[in-house]
Amino acid sequence: MSKNSTQGTENSPGEQAAQNHFVLTITLASDPRLPKKVIRAPGDAPISTILSYAAEKFGVEAATSALLTESGVGIGLAQTVSSVVWSYGTELSLIPRDRVGANS
Repeated sequence: MSKNSTQGTENSPGEQAAQNHFVLTITLASDPRLPKKVIRAPGDAPISTILSYAAEKFGVEAATSALLTESGVGIGLAQTVSSVVWSYGTELSLIPRDRVGANS
């Protein structure tokens, strides 16, 4: 074996973090049946991407929806999946906000 045969097999900590995947369980809070979707996402994915994907799967508008933690804390869309999981866990709720503040 040459010296170069092992090059590229060890990843830096940043590369390892980018390869981590997390499984998120997202509940549609506006539906009385509380349907759930399980999403596997890379740790470096923006949470805004997860919001868009989950909203599409539930058939709600992503632009007027929010993700909340189990304790009701709103999640900033600039965060990554790994930062959300480490801070709040893997159980999230999707809240469509299309009727909030509407004058009917």
